[in-house]
Amino acid sequence: MTIKPRLHPSAALVRLVKKIVRWNHRHTLSRRLHGSPDYLLKDIGIQRDQISAIVSGSLRCEPLALSPAGSQSSPVFRGVTPSTAENTDSEPNRLLAA
Repeated sequence: MTIKPRLHPSAALVRLVKKIVRWNHRHTLSRRLHGSPDYLLKDIGIQRDQISAIVSGSLRCEPLALSPAGSQSSPVFRGVTPSTAENTDSEPNRLLAA
């Protein structure tokens, strides 16, 4: 029989508040992106049908690289594997929204 350690009530409250703040951030970002005109979405390198995936974190933006001609290339979006989805603090894997 395994006994689970009990969380301190203040720790549980902190976790709840953090979840609410993250949800609010995603909701606000989704609302703003869906309200943006198509030409602005094209400027930042996303399509309207990608908004939900980007906000949820299932698509990540790779850092921009300079092309041989010296101009910036478009961002590359890749699907996130479950192992990288948990590691959101590393610099290359930041969300487009962050």
